[in-house]
Amino acid sequence: MEAIQTQYDGYKFRSRLEARWAVLFNSLNINYRYECEGYILEDGRKYLPDFYLPNIGSSWVNDDNGIFVEIKPAHIDVDNKWELFGKQSEIPIILLGPLDIFNGGDITNGFHWIHSNDFSDGPYLFCECESCKEIGLEFDGRSGRIGCKCGQQKKRYNSDSYNIRKAYRHARQARFEHGEVPIV
Repeated sequence: MEAIQTQYDGYKFRSRLEARWAVLFNSLNINYRYECEGYILEDGRKYLPDFYLPNIGSSWVNDDNGIFVEIKPAHIDVDNKWELFGKQSEIPIILLGPLDIFNGGDITNGFHWIHSNDFSDGPYLFCECESCKEIGLEFDGRSGRIGCKCGQQKKRYNSDSYNIRKAYRHARQARFEHGEVPIV
């Protein structure tokens, strides 16, 4: 089955799932770039990460580097280019899957796994500082690790804040048919 290419936010996404993730990023005010740079892997294959998030807040991301994002509709073991890229890149990459995390779905079904220099860990979830509302991406949604400017360092789990739930809802409900523009 072939994915449906989708126009949104000035980009032509290869699939509706990628466009829906862009809706989520916009809903959370996360800057992104879509397919901005291609790479040649150590094994000679070419790889083009789906998204680059240049300034996502996180305790494990160097502020100057950001993070790459790969979107997959289902976990595909045979396509390991994103994993190989994560092992050889200075910049971490996260695998994101279906947008069903807050729709009764299991977090592991939504993937959210990080790969970087032989390091693999998860789940990493978008979370929100309760004080300044900065969005981060932390292990298990621990918003106290974001390292935001307000300095709130309490051990909190805030991956299901109102704003994050709303962003997931907007992304899941996004419709692109007949010139419709998703709500953000």
